[in-house]
Amino acid sequence: MVKESIKKKDKVHSHFAVAAFTAVMSLLAIVNAAGAQELTEKEKQLAMTQYTVPYRFDKNLQVGDWVTYQRVSEGEEIEEVELKVTKQENGGVWIVETHREGGKQKGLEMHLLVNLESLKLAKVFAVDEGGEQFEATPLDEATLSQIIEMGKKAKRAEMTDIIGWEKGAEKEKVVVAGSIFECGYLEPKLSEEYIETIEDYGATVIEVKEKARLYFSEDIPRLLPMQIAFGWIIFIETFKEVNGGFVKSEQMNLELVGYSSQEE
Repeated sequence: MVKESIKKKDKVHSHFAVAAFTAVMSLLAIVNAAGAQELTEKEKQLAMTQYTVPYRFDKNLQVGDWVTYQRVSEGEEIEEVELKVTKQENGGVWIVETHREGGKQKGLEMHLLVNLESLKLAKVFAVDEGGEQFEATPLDEATLSQIIEMGKKAKRAEMTDIIGWEKGAEKEKVVVAGSIFECGYLEPKLSEEYIETIEDYGATVIEVKEKARLYFSEDIPRLLPMQIAFGWIIFIETFKEVNGGFVKSEQMNLELVGYSSQEE
């Protein structure tokens, strides 16, 4: 009975990770419907990257700021994501985001020139695992808005269990990489229908919400990983309610393992 209870809880908790992944895939699948413009998979990713810039970064970033996160899943290679501010250009800064698995680059390494005053994407290019560079011009606002809103609309119709995010009323102490951080957090708002099913899986509403929390600290540079922003893009406006950089998500097995802030 105990083992069965644990399995049921895991099923409830994994719902959020699945929801985040399917949010990304639904957006990728619908982007080509925007007008007559045909976009490659890389261009779809760049469109979402452009849209999420104001929510992932802040105006106080300086050259030398960096963060590193790790995801450790049982029986799998350690995944690592690093974001760093590398240089200044025309009132903005270049931010490089690299994903690694088993110490090797995985997927595209993104290079973003972000205007710090407007928090908009000025230039962007990506480099694949083989070193090939993929360049793109940021989309105009009308096209970008059309792409994202179509994707959000489709996803909202599918995602009925999670109806939003809300900021926690108080801060919590979170321990990662041997350090203690005072963190604000976001936690999911659940639909009434989903709340009614939770007890059947041997979990409580409090347990589900706590496990799904996204923790942020003002001591950490605001360099949010792509998977955090992409995974919850339909609720991303809520990200502006918490200050600082990302620290930990128990549900996504993702947490901070190193950082440097030039404001220290």
